[in-house]
Amino acid sequence: MSTTNEISENSIVLGNGVTTIVPFAFNYNPKDTDIEVVVTLQDNTDPLLVTETVLVEGADYDIVVVSIPLSITTPSIVLEDPIPEDHNLLIQRKIKNLQRLQYDELSPFPAQVHERLVDRVYMSLSELKNMFKKVPKLGIFSDPDLDIKLPDPVDQMYLKWEGDDGTLVNTSLLEDEIVAELENYADAVGTSTLSQANTYSDAENEALDSSLQAYASNADAVVLATSQAYTDTGLAGKSNVGHTHPLTDLEQSGAIDGQVVVWDNVAGEWQAQTPVSGVTDHGLLSGLADDDHPQYHNDARGDARYYTETETDALLIPKLEAADIANFETTTQLNTRDTNNRARANHTGTQALSTLSQSGATTNQVAQWNGTSWVPATASGGVSDGDKGDVTVSGTGATWTIDNNVVTNAKASDMPALTLKGNDTGLTADPKDLTVADAKTLLAVEPTDLVNTQTNPYNRPHESKTIAYDDVGTGGIQIRAVSPMMARTAHISWWIPNLSSPTLNMAGMANVVLQGTSTGKTPNNQPFDVAKAIPRIGYRITTAATTAIASWRSNSNNYYMSGQGSYMLSAFTSCFIFGPDTGLAASTAGTMRCFAGFTNATGTPSDVNPNAIGAQVVGVGARNTDTNWHVFVRASAVDTQIIDTGIAKAMSAEDTDMYQLIIESLGGRLGGGVRITFRELGTNSIANEYTTVISSGDLPADNQLLSPRVQYSVGGTSSVIGVSIAKFYSEQYYGAYGYL
Repeated sequence: MSTTNEISENSIVLGNGVTTIVPFAFNYNPKDTDIEVVVTLQDNTDPLLVTETVLVEGADYDIVVVSIPLSITTPSIVLEDPIPEDHNLLIQRKIKNLQRLQYDELSPFPAQVHERLVDRVYMSLSELKNMFKKVPKLGIFSDPDLDIKLPDPVDQMYLKWEGDDGTLVNTSLLEDEIVAELENYADAVGTSTLSQANTYSDAENEALDSSLQAYASNADAVVLATSQAYTDTGLAGKSNVGHTHPLTDLEQSGAIDGQVVVWDNVAGEWQAQTPVSGVTDHGLLSGLADDDHPQYHNDARGDARYYTETETDALLIPKLEAADIANFETTTQLNTRDTNNRARANHTGTQALSTLSQSGATTNQVAQWNGTSWVPATASGGVSDGDKGDVTVSGTGATWTIDNNVVTNAKASDMPALTLKGNDTGLTADPKDLTVADAKTLLAVEPTDLVNTQTNPYNRPHESKTIAYDDVGTGGIQIRAVSPMMARTAHISWWIPNLSSPTLNMAGMANVVLQGTSTGKTPNNQPFDVAKAIPRIGYRITTAATTAIASWRSNSNNYYMSGQGSYMLSAFTSCFIFGPDTGLAASTAGTMRCFAGFTNATGTPSDVNPNAIGAQVVGVGARNTDTNWHVFVRASAVDTQIIDTGIAKAMSAEDTDMYQLIIESLGGRLGGGVRITFRELGTNSIANEYTTVISSGDLPADNQLLSPRVQYSVGGTSSVIGVSIAKFYSEQYYGAYGYL
């Protein structure tokens, strides 16, 4: 490589919420680990608080030199998320100041190595050049002997030149300028006399006031105190409140001839107004004591507008008899009488129902005391709401509900002899008493099957059977049992390493495909160590990659998971023993993906989560974000169950990290689903165990064929990966009654 430009950082990229691929133009050698590409994101959402964040390579972005799928032909960064709006992006090259090249005496002198070293020197120089562009510089004619030194930063202080030798010092906020301005102002006005010539105009005062406010807004407490002292000195003798002045000092202020100065309390100022003629306040009149104003009443004048006392008495006496005055009660007497009338204790007798008002009552309601007053209420039959023992009353006595689990057999109605409660209608209905014949019909069992226990196919200790074995090659081993009842068939298959060497015993397995380099492992002679005593064969991807995956699988579907009705799968059990392979780092478990179980997928595995392997999945596994193993059940491309087992995915060593998965039926064609048991095998015992039951409704369809699979992948993180298999064993039985 040669250094073809002096660029060490990209132009600033403005965010638009869309861009994820940003090319850069500076020289970059991906093989040189001492060269870093630094990506910084600037947040301008708040203009008063701009923040910068250095993104993390591998998490926030990747460096891509060439990528055909992404149409990248020049070095670029590929962001995990688009650059948001109101954000800027800057890409810089940073070279570590290291010299890793070792010169040995008489050693070869390869040009390519030294060209790369020279390239780093020139790239470092271009970085320094870009850095010096962003620092303050003096003019080219400045004194070359200036020795500029910055003092330590101090909060709320500015830098100020102190002399001409380049010395910078901290200074308070514009303190010197404010003090100088106030001193000049005080000198100019301090000795003036109170006259029209020495006063400032309004415009001058406003300008000076604005100037002082501007300085004061930038000053601290010391400057303000100094300002006040100089202002007091400068304004001494000037016109302001507290001084007396002749009328000649007052401005006309818009007054016209004949107006007077009147205080306006609303406006809060003196104003020029025209005086009102006459006196509106009679309190200002004189001579009122003479009582000779024609508008005032005067008995001596015999004012016709008013009755005299004599005239008033003469008019009232005919209206009232003297004897009646004694019959009137005082106010106190009236109040006492009213209190007595309203007292319930003073009432006697009964009140007719017809005198009661409706008070909001409706038909059939009764009067009920609510703790405060009588109110209309619906009659409750005399039983209040609440738990009455075996019965709970609600709805104001309208609803009586029998509690759960309180009706004993003795309290239930009697049943006819030899009957049982059931429903043979095929629909939702009330229970009825079923006879033995009804029960046989419901169970689809011939009457002769239930004569005694010796004729039950589950209990025939003395009955002879003929067992026939059919070798069907890759399809499995078929076992047929011939009995008086009916024939039943079992499909058995296994894949198990030998105890003495990493070779295989296999039967009934179709098209087993292995992915990875074989790393066979025999037992290590510790028969009491559950994990270490198991022989296994491992398969490992030895080249680290972000898509590395090791697997064991059958590429054809030969196993039913549920099987009811015409498929007649009456019972089955399957067992996997597996774990990671030799040579894996414990840190790989952080993003590792794992799966063991059955799926309809038969193709080459890919680095995906367990619930994305196929449309039909039954087993255990872990996603790249999981810390524990989970049960995964998927039917018709829908996740029906994902259950945390509580068993950690963390990996320690291949000798101890071994697991057992058992999937077994719970009733075959009679329904019941499957039981999944997952165990972590430890030293001398089972370290952890989890068991759950999956209902048949959550499983793949009855007629869905599946294949076994165990796979480990890196979960998108570049690493090696491997899987070891110790056992796969499966039995499937077909017939009406389950196991032989």
